[in-house]
Parts: sequence; structure tokens; C-alpha cells
Amino acid sequence: MLPYRKKENRIADDCETCLKRFEGIVADLQKQIKFQAEEIKELRERVNKNSRNSNKPPSTDDPFKKQTKSLRTKSGKKPGGQAGHKGSTLHKVDNPDIIIVHSLKRCSCCGKNLENIKVRKTESRQVFDIQPIKIDVTEHRAEEKRCPNCGIKTKAEFPEDVVNPTQYGKNIMSFSIYLKNFGFVSYERIAEMFNDFLGIKISQGTLQKFDIEAAKKLEGFEKVLKDKLFRERVLHVDESGMRIMGKLNWVHNISSGNFTLYYPHIRRGFEAVKDNGILPRYKGVLIHDAWSSYWKMLKCQHGLCNIHHLRELDWMDNNENQDWAYELSKLLLKIKSDKEKQFPIPEKRMKRYSEKYDNIIESGYEFNPIQKWKRGITGKKKRGKIVCLLDRLKDRKDSVLLFMHKRDVPFGNNQAEQDIRMVKVQQKVSGTFRSWSGAIAFCRIRSFISTVRKHGKSCYFSILDTLKGNCLNYMAE
Repeated sequence: MLPYRKKENRIADDCETCLKRFEGIVADLQKQIKFQAEEIKELRERVNKNSRNSNKPPSTDDPFKKQTKSLRTKSGKKPGGQAGHKGSTLHKVDNPDIIIVHSLKRCSCCGKNLENIKVRKTESRQVFDIQPIKIDVTEHRAEEKRCPNCGIKTKAEFPEDVVNPTQYGKNIMSFSIYLKNFGFVSYERIAEMFNDFLGIKISQGTLQKFDIEAAKKLEGFEKVLKDKLFRERVLHVDESGMRIMGKLNWVHNISSGNFTLYYPHIRRGFEAVKDNGILPRYKGVLIHDAWSSYWKMLKCQHGLCNIHHLRELDWMDNNENQDWAYELSKLLLKIKSDKEKQFPIPEKRMKRYSEKYDNIIESGYEFNPIQKWKRGITGKKKRGKIVCLLDRLKDRKDSVLLFMHKRDVPFGNNQAEQDIRMVKVQQKVSGTFRSWSGAIAFCRIRSFISTVRKHGKSCYFSILDTLKGNCLNYMAE
């Protein structure tokens, strides 16, 4: 009987070994399935994100996928120009430069000669056009004379801006700067345009020198601009990546309804904000998208961009089935609508909005319970995107609803987003920068152009005044 017992024991041991092996295989498969499920979810989220439900720019949207839903609501206004809209119809002038008379020689009915017949009346039509562009060359001649009394030779002085035997004038320089920094035309195409229209061949290096010269003349403007921004009651901030010398750097934007400042930096975070010098000592209201570096500005009051929140909530509602996200979106838009109709909003209504806000956030936590700590798990606990958004909306409630309490605090950060978008347009249309001097010149000139346009001034003539040394005239009170 002994051999049979050994065989039975051996079979039992083999079964136990196989069971353990299968348990290990199942455990490994479960881990792999969990990993793949998370990876599929992440990829699906990435595919479903667009400019409407995330911070991705519109240029990244699929052009073949129709976007039928928008965060914007109907205004109730009819299409076209609204009542009181100032039109821009082309009107006749009283003194045209050229008059062409179309004389009537024969009758259209019987063919009788009408050359000597008195004109009964005339009908006029005016055509607005430009003359063919022609370059003018102005030669400056400085006289030299010998004094008959002392015998010393004296030569007349050239104008201060005429320093070379041959050089380009300020109008050509202004037009080049305008095309590059306002029209975002590349140096290569500007050179081709000058050759086609004026028959002059200007190198791309010369065109870049025009920008650098203008940027030097704007150094004083930039100092005054920083002081003006520091005194604004509300500032908007944002940043965007920009490749300089082949490496990723950052262009930061500080703006208001009246002024705009761009500046490049190798860093995105607090170091770049601190080096500029405006925000660390600013005491007004700072509107931003909750980037961590801005929270280090302790002297100012913070307002968060609720347009960013609407995008995130839209994503949570449509892709994660978060009903609380839809309710919070409705509440934020309701407060925005009430503020536009009546300000200040009555205290009782604001209190009711605040309580509803808290209830929605609480329901969000109930729907997404935080995972309890488990024995043996080390490291920081992963909270997930939904809980992180809830944490921000709860902890930063005062910043989220600041627009409800202050008239001059906007609902979102559109001002900064619109201004910083010009940096991306430059990068997509004209390319990146090969040197830091080019990047600094672009940011400084673009700051001037944006500020001038916010004051309703002509961009081209403002650049022309800058080259003449009169840029500070646009910063007068």
C-alpha cells in the first residue's frame, strides 16, 4: 500500500503546484487587463478632446469632424448688423484727385450730333484706387565751404537719421515691420513683395535689422508700459510655448483692456513671473487659469477663468457621465447672465447661488468617493482628474465666484487668451525664431502694436512715429 500513498501524495502536490501556477497567471492577466483598460481610457479621452471641451487650441481640431455643439448660447439677436451699428460704407468725396468726363456726342435714338448742345445734368461715380507704387530716391548733399576770414573748412550736417551713403527710408522700414509683426508675413515673403512691387532686392537680414532697430527705440515704451500695467485694477495672464534657437521656450503675456505686454523666457513657471517684476508686487485682481505659479502671487486677489471650467465640466458631463458637472455649468452661466442684466446681484440671490454651488460640489464628491488608503500601498495616492477638479472648485471657491461680487472682474480669461493667440499665429504662419534678439524684438513690437490698437490708433503710422522717436506719445494719460 505504500507505493499508492506516495502516488496519491505526488498527485496532490502536482495539483497544488498547478493551482498556484494558474493563480499566478490569472493575477498577471488581471494586472495586464487593468493596465490596458486604463491605457484605452486615456487614449479614448485624448481622441475625444477638442477645443470645445479642453484647453486644446482650435487649430488641433479634426477638420473632417463636424463640431455641432458650442459652449456659446444663442443671444436672441437677428443675424447681421444690429441697431445702432456704425457702418463703413464707401462715401463720395467732394474733391476727387482726377476727374474724367465722358462726353455725349450723338443721340442714342436718332443719331443727331449733340457736341454743341448744352449739358442738362451729369451723373458721377467715383472709383477709389491707388497709383502704381514707385520708389523715390532722395539725395542729401552737405555743402562744404572755406571761411575767407580764418581759412577753416566747414561742412553742413546731415539729418540725424541719415548716416550711410545709401540706406532705406522710414516708410519702407515701417511697412516691413508692419507686415512682419502685424500681418505675420515671413521675411522671405516680405523680400519677394518688395522685389515685385518696388523692384528692390532687400535681404532677409536687413529686414530683421529693421525689427531690431524698432525694438531698441521701444525700450522706453516698455518701461512705461510695465508701470501702466502695474496700476491696472484687473490683469489677465497666460503663457504659450515658443521655439527659439530650436529649443522650447515660453512667451508670457500680461494684459488688460488697455495694455498688452509680451516677454520671452526660458522658463514657464515662477522664475519667469518673478523676473518680469510686475506680478510679485501687484495688488489688484489677477485673472488666470489656475497655473500653480500664479498662486505664489500673495499680494493680489485671484480670479479663475470660468471658461476653462466650462470646458472641463463639459468633458466630465459627456465623457464621464458626471451629472453634477452639467448642473455646475448651468449655475455658472446663470450667475453670468444675472450679472449682465443687473449688478450688483442682490445679496439673498448671491447667498442662494453660493449654497447651491456647495451642494453641487458635495454631490460630486458623493458620486466620486475618494479611495480609502490600503495597507501596504506607499507613495502619494492618485486622486484622478475628476476629484482633482472638485478639489480645485472647492478650495478655490472664492476665486471661481469672484466675478459675481466685482463688476470689473470678467467671467473668463478671454483677454489673455486672445492676446497670447497672436504668438501661436506667428509661429504657425512665419515660423520660429533663430535668435533671442529676434524673439525679444517681436515681443516688444507686438506689445506696442497690441497696445496701440486697443487705443484705436493706426498701427502703421504708430510704427512710423516709433522710428522717429515718438513712441511715448501713445502712452500719454
